[in-house]
Amino acid sequence: MDEGQFLQDVYRDDNYYGGPGFITNLSECHLTEEDAVPVEELRKRILELWEPYWDASSNVYLEKSPMNILKSRFLQALFPNSYFIFIVRHPLIVSMAQQKWTRTSHKQIIDTWIHIHSQLKTDLAHLNNFRLITYEHFCSSPQRSLDSLFDWLGLERKAELVPMLSNSNVEYDKAYNKMYDVVYNPLIMHVRGGEPYPLWKRKLINFIERKLLDSLTNSNLMLVWKRRDIERSMEASSDSILQWGYDVSIPDKPVSSLAGAFSVDQQHVIE
Repeated sequence: MDEGQFLQDVYRDDNYYGGPGFITNLSECHLTEEDAVPVEELRKRILELWEPYWDASSNVYLEKSPMNILKSRFLQALFPNSYFIFIVRHPLIVSMAQQKWTRTSHKQIIDTWIHIHSQLKTDLAHLNNFRLITYEHFCSSPQRSLDSLFDWLGLERKAELVPMLSNSNVEYDKAYNKMYDVVYNPLIMHVRGGEPYPLWKRKLINFIERKLLDSLTNSNLMLVWKRRDIERSMEASSDSILQWGYDVSIPDKPVSSLAGAFSVDQQHVIE
């Protein structure tokens, strides 16, 4: 267990609200400086619980729970000299990654992603020290990204820190395309005969999806159903996703700057 949220009792962890990808009450999960009362007591308590897991000889402590994205203002109130690094990743890839450990639908995960990042956009105006970076940029330029972060944090670099990283978005994209290529194209071409869907054939395909695929969890047809679920979710959310710098049809990189997406100065963005 390597996330600080599970090692404290000052605030509730993700599991209380529904777990990864599906937070049942996002407004309650969101904490600000108004929730940091009494501040001295809360700071003392959380340090007591976290310090055993930190190197006491270090002058920098790191806490990396993903849902800090909804608690940055609260944590800043407890630790006024704190610095926040927000890593943004394509919501399609996030939904596929999170489905490894949750039964939440892709639409729920994507909707949660959009809501959380909308809240972050508001919260950034209240933070003193933060940087935004995309996962995709960090993977393509890890050393340059870390150099920028070290300069910002005022930390000394003792050596080259990392080799080139692999962008796992590529693997998720392959898995996504496999859902289509294995069965979906042959099935639809067989039913459609290369022509536009007749209404009765559309109804037949939808009936198969709704009534039969639940019993075929590990089959290729289930991959078809998952692909259709993702496509519908992405189409419904395409405009909102584009607002955050991503295109639903380009899963391996952002298409515009985070500075514009989050309405912040370019100095707050590493890209």
